[in-house]
Amino acid sequence: MTKNYLNPRIFDSEKLYTKIINSKNMFMSIVKEDFWINALIVLMAIISIVHIDYFYNAYDQPKWLLLDVGLSIFIIRNIKDSLELSKLSLLSAFILCYMMLSMLWAHHVYASIEFILRFILFLITVSILVERYSKDQLASLVINASCFASVVFSIVFCLDRLLNDSHFVSAYSPIGFVNNAGHIINIWIPCLLIKLWQSKAKFYISLPLIGSLLTLMYLVLDGNIRATFYGLVIGGLGLFVLLAFLRKRYSYTVLVIPILMLVGTCLFSLAISIKAGPTSDTLERTLGSLKNLSSTHNSARLNLLSNNLDMLKDNPWGVGINNFEYLHPKYAKVGTAGASPYVNVRQVLKTPHNFFVKTYTELGYMFGSIMLGLFIYLSIRFLKDALLGNVLDWYLLIAFFALIFHAQLSAVFITPVSFAFSILIFAALLKQNVSSSHIRPLKIKMNLSSKPIKFIMILIPLISLLHIGSEYYSFKGRINGQQTDFETAVLLNPGNDRAWLGLSHFHSPDGQKDVIGGLEALERFLSLYPQHIYARIRYVELLSHNMRFQEARDELAALRQDHPHYKKVIEFNEQIQNHWNFIGTTGH
Repeated sequence: MTKNYLNPRIFDSEKLYTKIINSKNMFMSIVKEDFWINALIVLMAIISIVHIDYFYNAYDQPKWLLLDVGLSIFIIRNIKDSLELSKLSLLSAFILCYMMLSMLWAHHVYASIEFILRFILFLITVSILVERYSKDQLASLVINASCFASVVFSIVFCLDRLLNDSHFVSAYSPIGFVNNAGHIINIWIPCLLIKLWQSKAKFYISLPLIGSLLTLMYLVLDGNIRATFYGLVIGGLGLFVLLAFLRKRYSYTVLVIPILMLVGTCLFSLAISIKAGPTSDTLERTLGSLKNLSSTHNSARLNLLSNNLDMLKDNPWGVGINNFEYLHPKYAKVGTAGASPYVNVRQVLKTPHNFFVKTYTELGYMFGSIMLGLFIYLSIRFLKDALLGNVLDWYLLIAFFALIFHAQLSAVFITPVSFAFSILIFAALLKQNVSSSHIRPLKIKMNLSSKPIKFIMILIPLISLLHIGSEYYSFKGRINGQQTDFETAVLLNPGNDRAWLGLSHFHSPDGQKDVIGGLEALERFLSLYPQHIYARIRYVELLSHNMRFQEARDELAALRQDHPHYKKVIEFNEQIQNHWNFIGTTGH
């Protein structure tokens, strides 16, 4: 019997064509989604290791550029034509509006703009991830990005130690400052452990993961990153206690993290003690450093909190977003027992080493409380959802807790790698909320055009390129001693305060150069950074050299009032007064 291939029941060419097209569309959709997930994973790995020596901050600045460009491209390619808002996004927009409003009284407006643009990057990237990908996809994204980045990081870190023994605390690892690595290890260690559990002892997967885990443990202990240690231990033990009461089955699995940290500490300390010899007290010192903080360190932290409270009392609406650094020296009580740490003529305190203290001092009582309340709400929501979830959810929660714990002791969220991985973990945990029935009513039927956001996403990389170009020329000018390099730096970015300060030195009266030019450059610097102690001393000197004695005396009086007990200011006051007496000026 001959088959009738033309019979519609047997062969329908139109139906076959439709199936082929649908299959092709499905395949392209999968490829497209996988592409962006893989692109984010690769981006996270690159920023974990990239550093270029042609910048003052050779570690953070190249990482920020890559993030600004990479996340902007991700948003432009994945954002919908219209945006669907929720109550959470409206609250975030409300906070964003106040950040922009605070620029009206912020001294360093350029620093405020930089923070606001990255806050927008954070919010929109998280929103797209939550909207576009499933809970399982986002959990896999966090875990795979953490594992891949940590393995690449560990290889580079080990090679760097083998090839170059002389490392400094500011360049402790490919991430940079020792504590900056600690921010990320909060997330990486739980993700490595859950990946090891998922791999089911596959050798080719387990070997690099175990190697990376050992490297990270070594870094925590060798660098004495106590906040990472305590965050992971307390997070693991705390969640175990909750699960022991609510979900006894498998609750013991979360004990892996605290046990790993404690055993690793003992073995590391023992190895160092044996290497140093039988008379060494390394074991006691290493364990002791993790048991408690020194009284000096404790008092410095308390001083910092107290001084920030004074700052907040004088500025109840905040000093302006991302402007803590530029005003805190006035409140630092330098030269007294209550002094903030790392504030003097040579050093500045860039952050209060506490995310919520930074938020309060920059946004004031009202919006600082809103931000704190939002974090508390999200933390409770994440905890409730994780307790109803599985082992993977528990490990992500421990990573989140360790991150929040570390944020109370360091600059978490405002360093590039912690910023990047925070996006991933917030998206993964928020997806649990979106998937839950009690969160669905938060959706609001309000659509907005995405065109303004796309414009901002084009603007951000351009601003970032100008910023890094300015930093390049500023560093080049510092190394080569060329005035034109500093002039190019401030042309590219008028908010580059370091370049303005460098430029002022090229008009130094010590070198018989243009005093007026140096004064103008220093005034531009002080307009951005009004409480910089060294610059204020220098300003009095330049005013004096320019025969503007009354202005010099007024500035000196203000400096003495702000820092009456600081030895450097007292000594300078005596020197300049003697100079004025010698030249016979009356100050008029």
